[in-house]
Amino acid sequence: MAKKEKKIDTEISTGLMNISKDIKILKERLLELEKENRQLRSSLFNATSDNKRLQIISQREKEQESGSTLKRVAGHFMPVIDDLEQAKKMLLDTGIDPAHIKPIEFILDSLEKAMKNIGLESFEPIGKEFDPHTCQLGGKMPTDDYEEDIVCKVIRKGYKIAEDTIRPAIVICAQKKNISDNTESQK
Repeated sequence: MAKKEKKIDTEISTGLMNISKDIKILKERLLELEKENRQLRSSLFNATSDNKRLQIISQREKEQESGSTLKRVAGHFMPVIDDLEQAKKMLLDTGIDPAHIKPIEFILDSLEKAMKNIGLESFEPIGKEFDPHTCQLGGKMPTDDYEEDIVCKVIRKGYKIAEDTIRPAIVICAQKKNISDNTESQK
């Protein structure tokens, strides 16, 4: 019996050693898999971040292209509006019946509504202080009706999309009359 017990003890001991080796192998494999899992999670996180960054860049580029296209389109229509307004003014100056100008006014209104719908709006800064960011100085005019450097006349309307000036207005600013000018004109 002692031989049998010794054999059983040897088998148990061998079995425990094999189990111990298997546990060690499993622990090593588990560590390898955990390391691989961390690497895959890191790669996934980086790929997701890159994807989000690319989406943001793509969206920004689309918006810039859209804005650029809108500015190009507006650039083609602004001279047409200017020409129609000039034609209307010239016809009125000839003394033509104002009823004959209605078609031009209708076209102008339609164009301005269309431009407004795409975000382009005209501005005429009469009565406002001269702003070199939105206006181009076309000259100065002596007057008592406005303070110095206040826009008193618009030669050409300006246009904006939101707060972005697409075309500055060309304006005439007020200049105080000289006292010598007043005394000479009274003579």
